[in-house]
Amino acid sequence: MQDTEFMQWAYKLAMAKMPKSGTGYHTIGHVDTMLGDLKQIANRLSEEEYEDLYVAVCMHDIVHGNLPGRDETASAEYFRSNIPTTLAHGIGADRVERIERLILATDYTRTLPELPKDETRLLHIIRDLDRLCFSTLERFASADRQLCEEAAKAGMPEEKFRKCRCEFLRKLLACITTEGQLYHSEYFGNLNSDAYINLITKIAYYDR
Repeated sequence: MQDTEFMQWAYKLAMAKMPKSGTGYHTIGHVDTMLGDLKQIANRLSEEEYEDLYVAVCMHDIVHGNLPGRDETASAEYFRSNIPTTLAHGIGADRVERIERLILATDYTRTLPELPKDETRLLHIIRDLDRLCFSTLERFASADRQLCEEAAKAGMPEEKFRKCRCEFLRKLLACITTEGQLYHSEYFGNLNSDAYINLITKIAYYDR
């Protein structure tokens, strides 16, 4: 699918607002990785679905202060406040609100709202895209290294980072235990077994 004016606006804004690749995890590089994964399933999405997911991926970490929940809310608000009037009118209020909900869905602590099946499917897709870093040990290790660097720059001692990271990973493991899966969309469900093993491996590493 070709990039639309809306998609180009979102990516340019992310490029201007977010840190460059190689400076941590929550950078434009993270956005590029998610967009690459999204592109792999583009032929199974409608043009409107792809566009909305693309924009939400660009916006989901545009405000980041290491405050889970607040960051996603702030990012959704930033999107609404900065979308040009012509683009907002062009896609309509319903889609603006849908993209906001997609951004909010990347908050792992948030329970997804009860919505029609088609929109719930999109919420699962963007949440899965944001969790694909757990699908292979290589991606997992890269994400952890970048997050550790990011935490160090923010003044967090490594011991505290390890403890916080381990607690977070345990919560994700609990998702698999209670819900039976980490990935809920039809596109990434085959990765659940690998993610489960990878999470156990990493938790054991941080528990040492």
